[in-house]
Amino acid sequence: MQPLTEQVELDFTDELRARAGLFADEHVGLWVAVTAPNTVNLGGARSAEVLRAAADWLAADESAEVTALAWSRSPEDPPLRLSMRLAQAPVK
Repeated sequence: MQPLTEQVELDFTDELRARAGLFADEHVGLWVAVTAPNTVNLGGARSAEVLRAAADWLAADESAEVTALAWSRSPEDPPLRLSMRLAQAPVK
């Protein structure tokens, strides 16, 4: 049996994955992938599009907090990539 904290983290990753498909449909031309643990990866050809998508993702889910960000350029498609590691915000 997995420790409770690991199970909660995996459940949150699954929630993020469930959102990713619809999010990609709403952001045509944007690459979206979710990897464990709780990391949303966005990619595109223009910085503004990728950053706007990150803002859209965060605005749509107020229960998520960013715990880490990574920006990179790649010789492969998509050339610009942003990874956001997320955590569930504490319930107020």
